[in-house]
Amino acid sequence: MKMYKSRRIFIFLFFILLISIFFVSSSNPFASLTSNQKILLAASYYKVALYYYDKGDTQKGDEFKNVARYLDPNFQSREIDLSFTNKLTDEQIEQKVKESRDNADKVIERFFKDSSQRLEILSYPVYNLNSSDLYSKENIDTLLAMEPINSLFSKDIKIIPTTYEKASQLSSFLPLVYLPEDLIFIVTDADNQELLVVLERQFGLNIKIIGFLPIIEKTVVK
Repeated sequence: MKMYKSRRIFIFLFFILLISIFFVSSSNPFASLTSNQKILLAASYYKVALYYYDKGDTQKGDEFKNVARYLDPNFQSREIDLSFTNKLTDEQIEQKVKESRDNADKVIERFFKDSSQRLEILSYPVYNLNSSDLYSKENIDTLLAMEPINSLFSKDIKIIPTTYEKASQLSSFLPLVYLPEDLIFIVTDADNQELLVVLERQFGLNIKIIGFLPIIEKTVVK
């Protein structure tokens, strides 16, 4: 029993050390990490969160869990297996990331056409880039009921990549949440009227939608 307890303490200290190394190595600790490193670090944060939960410290547990979900929201289970990170090389991870980014427009298309995947495609909280409101999984229906978001479900739409410079002209809140590797698309209806800007971000191996900017009035982006 004493050996098992010592082993748990060692594992916990190892995860703390791993996290500390990432933080002291850079003033912006996540910016230079590879996708594989982000996945591993997210798993480490979850492990530490579970340690605090087991100790009854829910506040610290929530803090570590929130950072883990920021790095990679795909971790949902309380049982985190770190061994899977060894199944793919960094090169294989980066290739999968490239493939997901190449198909980022398809993610938006699935969001509007397949209601069964809708909640999984979103990364919570989701931003309303028009008003800076945040929506959790519990109240996301409020955001999805807004026009023109609701009107685009199952409709013929076009998804066009755009630049931060163009999109930022439509939203004063976008510069506060945008990261350099984020992807931005404009969604138009069948008549090519621009109705919605969608902001996507890479989480682990997946692209997720993190924000919507409804264009209430017809706006021409040049």
